Amino acid sequence: MARHCCRPLRSRRCLKYLPLLVVLSLPLAGPVLAQQAPAAPGAALPLVLTGTVRDAQGNPLELVVVGLEGQPGGATTGPDGTFRLRVLRALPAGSTVTLVARRLGYQPQRQQLRLPEAAAQPLLLQLLPDTKALTGVRVRGRRADADTREQASLIQLDPNTAKVIPSPFGDFSAVLKTLPGVVSNNELTSTYGVRGGNYEENLLYVNGIEVYRPFLVTQAQQEGLSFVNPELVQQVSFSTGGWQPKYGDKLSSVLDIQYKEPSKFAASATASLVGGSAHVEARSKNERVSYLAGVRYKNAQYVFNALRQNQGQYNPTFYDGQAYVNLGLGKPGDLQRTSLGILGVVAHNDYRFVPVSGQVTFSTAVNQFSRLNIYYDGRERMQYDTYQ
Repeated sequence: MARHCCRPLRSRRCLKYLPLLVVLSLPLAGPVLAQQAPAAPGAALPLVLTGTVRDAQGNPLELVVVGLEGQPGGATTGPDGTFRLRVLRALPAGSTVTLVARRLGYQPQRQQLRLPEAAAQPLLLQLLPDTKALTGVRVRGRRADADTREQASLIQLDPNTAKVIPSPFGDFSAVLKTLPGVVSNNELTSTYGVRGGNYEENLLYVNGIEVYRPFLVTQAQQEGLSFVNPELVQQVSFSTGGWQPKYGDKLSSVLDIQYKEPSKFAASATASLVGGSAHVEARSKNERVSYLAGVRYKNAQYVFNALRQNQGQYNPTFYDGQAYVNLGLGKPGDLQRTSLGILGVVAHNDYRFVPVSGQVTFSTAVNQFSRLNIYYDGRERMQYDTYQ
């Protein structure tokens, strides 16, 4: 009897805690009920826009960028011109958006769409070519430059550049050695090779006149200055190949020098420890005759005495003089239509050296050096004059 009386008491205790269990289980059932609730009218809808982009002839366009203004992301058309654009940012139903399609060479296309009706059927976009009318261009050429083939392979050089490039004597050949394809194995020499050619295969022209340069020296110390006198030159053109037949058949390069055309009297002079130069230019009152002349002097004694390989007494001297006279034979007002140019060049090179001793250091094994002392008897002299 006691056992049967206890069961009703336990049931009453369980019913006592039932309201508390119901309250604790409500938060867990809430999200499940919310997910299963149907969408109310006007709520956001996930949409996907599809369509095709074509040109004015109806051909599908590839690589067209399609997107919505103010929306992240975009899509690109395939080879058949179709695209599939997913609307990433939720929009209320009934919203109006702007669809933009862009491609290089075509005008951008904008189309107003209303959601979600626009997603119900494929869209069709058409891009028109972006044509622009360019303004007219007028090209004028002077008679002297009518034959553009002369300038096709020529490099224009500034003769004053030689004054700012570091070199022992301020020679213009230092400018040529910096050009592509030009090689020189000594900074004391004015000779150079182009594209593997010999130094004797380089042409030199002054106002259309070929200049002969003798190559009698065997060492760079015996050379003088290059032919180019920066004080007399107005323009220098250099070509490493592909020039006109009028320049001859040598294989390496062409150095074409254009002398100044003086308009009034002018003169200049410079001096240094290794040489100096001076020039004068003028034009007659009737402007029919113009002339310019220049002289240069070089003495490399101070430079060569600093050499450690061969000690001795150096006395290398070089001087030259250049003059150019231009006679205008044309009618008044056009004197240079027919002209006569006269070029004169005088150069003197005298190299004297009395060696005393020489010293050479070399190695025959690892960490083993040898020094050879040489004592000389006699002298060396190289002298020649050039008249053109």
